[in-house]
Amino acid sequence: MPAVSSTLMGVESVADLVYRQAATSHTTSRTSKSGLTLDEIETRYLWSIQASRKHDLRAFARTVFGEALEFGEMLGADSTRLLHLWPHKALLLCAQPELPDSSRPFSSMLTDVSHGLCELGLGGEQAFEFLACYSSANPVQTRIHETRNLRCLFGQYQVTLWWDQRDDIRILIDRSYAQSFCDYFEHLLQRWG
Repeated sequence: MPAVSSTLMGVESVADLVYRQAATSHTTSRTSKSGLTLDEIETRYLWSIQASRKHDLRAFARTVFGEALEFGEMLGADSTRLLHLWPHKALLLCAQPELPDSSRPFSSMLTDVSHGLCELGLGGEQAFEFLACYSSANPVQTRIHETRNLRCLFGQYQVTLWWDQRDDIRILIDRSYAQSFCDYFEHLLQRWG
């Protein structure tokens, strides 16, 4: 049997071929009045970081980001971001498949969850107000507004949200619910605008 190349059209593995595809058949949604948009973001590399007896999340944050991280906070910028929204777990979002070298001592804490989540972008001047109207949390609340991230229900969907600006909100949702969520979102947009 002939040897098969490990690279197929620039894809390093079969997992990349399957999981780096779009999770939804969704194109940009718009309302004529409000100008809100919902787009599927090109898949980032996502790792779940589970605290252990040997390493805690604060040590990870100090080593990798050079800053302390408290529960409910977010560190980083667009290329690498750390969200600490669970008591003993955090999400690390990276634009590149390679983790920072400083994370090597913590490799036993990291699990690649890129295949299980879909990232969406909610944009528009009224994005924050739309979010406040249809989510179970009040993002205007002082603590949430300062930390710029939260976990909540959006309708019946469990989502993780973060933002740098109120008109560009990122949404993480289980990949298996992404298409249904986008359909639900279309319905809400019709009601909103």
